[in-house]
Order: sequence, then structure tokens, then C-alpha cells
Amino acid sequence: MAMLLLTARGVPAIYQGQEVGAANTVIPLKDAKDPLARTYFPWMGERLYRAIGQLLNRDEVRTPMPWSDAPGAGFTQPGVATWLPAGPDAAVH
Repeated sequence: MAMLLLTARGVPAIYQGQEVGAANTVIPLKDAKDPLARTYFPWMGERLYRAIGQLLNRDEVRTPMPWSDAPGAGFTQPGVATWLPAGPDAAVH
């Protein structure tokens, strides 16, 4: 799909992770760092949040890009926690 987008007129763009087929990371609302989700939607149940989550919590697409299968997806030094967790398929990509 990404290759097809590059054939369109205009300025082509590849989003972080799209070129390796990385999936979004599921981040529970209680662990959200996005100010919008933390400020306005802490009362929302997890089930409703999952239904409309991407509209509220942009953290799921802000995770570190996988560079290697090392801890933290190779994005940080060993032993250093990343701002958000790496995706579950980071070791694959």
C-alpha cells in the first residue's frame, strides 16, 4: 500500500513505522501520556476507550521506531526506559 501511495502526484510521505509494516501499540488509558487523554477522558471505561481510542490517545502511534531486536527496540541505551513502550512486533521489524 505504501508503495502505491508513492506513485501519487504531490509530495509523497512515509510515516514512521509504515515502511516496515509496524502495527500500533495498544496503550491502556491509565498509562496514557497524551495530555488530551489524561486531562479530559480519565473517567472513560477501557471498553469505550478501545472503541474510539485513536481519536483520544495519540500515544499509540508515538512509540519508538524499531531499530533492532534489542531492549527498547534499539532506540535507547540498555537499561534506559523509553518514553512509551516499543510495539509488540519491534523484535520482528
